[in-house]
Amino acid sequence: MTQPKRIGPSIPAASRRARGVGACAVLALALLAGGGSGCAARPATPAEAGGDLRYAAVLVAGDASLPVFDNAAESVAKRLVAGGAVAPDRLRRLSASPAAVTRTGGRPASLPNVLDAVAALRPGPGGGCFVFATSHGEEGRGLFLAATGQVLGPTALDRALAEGCGEAPTVVVVSACFSGGFAAPPM
Repeated sequence: MTQPKRIGPSIPAASRRARGVGACAVLALALLAGGGSGCAARPATPAEAGGDLRYAAVLVAGDASLPVFDNAAESVAKRLVAGGAVAPDRLRRLSASPAAVTRTGGRPASLPNVLDAVAALRPGPGGGCFVFATSHGEEGRGLFLAATGQVLGPTALDRALAEGCGEAPTVVVVSACFSGGFAAPPM
């Protein structure tokens, strides 16, 4: 079995959407990794280039049984905003924790809310989409959304991404057991 082609320090090519995402277009992931994107020259963030912030993001913490899920979403949010990749008003938070929903001004992490948030990303010209979702996984099904007992599957997420991102560069990070289904078609 051959190893997947790498597009950065540790990002398998199979885990990126085919809609216009090149090796150096993984700006959001480079920011999460603390800077280096693995490209010869890191492109300037929109803030560094003096332009508008162009990325829209949805962050999902799908389970409240452990603080790690909300902690991860909070860390990603801070890095995206501090790095200049996402303006705070272009970042949508969803959580299974009522306390986190109140604290962040987010919404409950139900399947309809997650899909609606992704479908509403709609980056402007030259913009891109970033989706980060973390929870427990269900083998062969997808990401478990504990507050409602629903599962976010690859097909539903792909449809929402097609609606909300179209042909814009799109990065999706799903952190859960059994999340490999998100790296295969239709994604």
